[in-house]
Amino acid sequence: MGIIDRPFPLEQLFTKNDEYSTESSTQQSKTEKLVYDLFKVVKEKNSLKTIRLNRIAHIKFATDGLKGLHKHWVVLDANKPWLCYWMLHVLDLLGHDITQELISRGVSTISKLQNATGGFGGGPAQISHAAVTYAAVNTIAILGTKEAYDLIDRESLYKWFMKLKQPDGSFIMHEGGEVDIRGAYCVLASAALTNLITPELIAGTADWIRRCQAFDGGIGGEPGLEAHGGYAFCGLAAMEILGKTDLLDVPSLFRWASSLQMQLEGGFQGRPNKLVDGCYSFWVGALFPILEIIMTRQQLKKNDAKCKELDEYIGQNMI
Repeated sequence: MGIIDRPFPLEQLFTKNDEYSTESSTQQSKTEKLVYDLFKVVKEKNSLKTIRLNRIAHIKFATDGLKGLHKHWVVLDANKPWLCYWMLHVLDLLGHDITQELISRGVSTISKLQNATGGFGGGPAQISHAAVTYAAVNTIAILGTKEAYDLIDRESLYKWFMKLKQPDGSFIMHEGGEVDIRGAYCVLASAALTNLITPELIAGTADWIRRCQAFDGGIGGEPGLEAHGGYAFCGLAAMEILGKTDLLDVPSLFRWASSLQMQLEGGFQGRPNKLVDGCYSFWVGALFPILEIIMTRQQLKKNDAKCKELDEYIGQNMI
């Protein structure tokens, strides 16, 4: 909450709009006013230190969800692996015990979603899809037992990955589906977790992702498309898995990602001139740890090169 701690009035953080209002600028101003009213109360009461994550409530919400959801959630029938992953991930991040009973139930649920032709569907008898396969594999990783790992049919999974692979190095989301950078990330992350990365699988993929980087430094869903926070994460994370981040313009990606943080709300936009959305605290926020790793690695290489040059210089000039 460094925004509230700043030694100047919150009013200075409002977006400075010109005289030509648009629907976007009007909505931004309304949002900032709502946020400002809440922040102002906290600042005036000096109650910042009382704000804490309600860990117990989060754990109860996730554990209750794993017991069963209200009938209204039938709209997420094609998202069962995601629901398992999201709720188990909450428990895992909060250090809550994932019991053997919960592990067995998780394995039983995910097993019903695996198709004989490879990959996982969003629900029983649904076609395999890269995104829900990613969620299923992550769920299995969190469960973390031999019973869970043995569930994955790695041979059929790899064959299915190769069906998604396109000649230009990209991946479709499902057989007959659309190409976008989510497919590359979901396939590569799932393949990395299941030890299925091969030269055949990744051929051309790094170059295809490189072409998805837009003129402003962000990364779009396909070459030539507008940069987007979620796609940027998928692209950068996929390149890190491939060990090919040197193909990206990292400084411009860093500048682009930084520009998406709004100065009053503190959250991130998914694209310039859009409202802050909580999901981008992850999608854009998660770029920075990866970028830090990349830039640290680059600096270490520079330091090593300088040390080597110095050693060679000293060796050449020793009496």
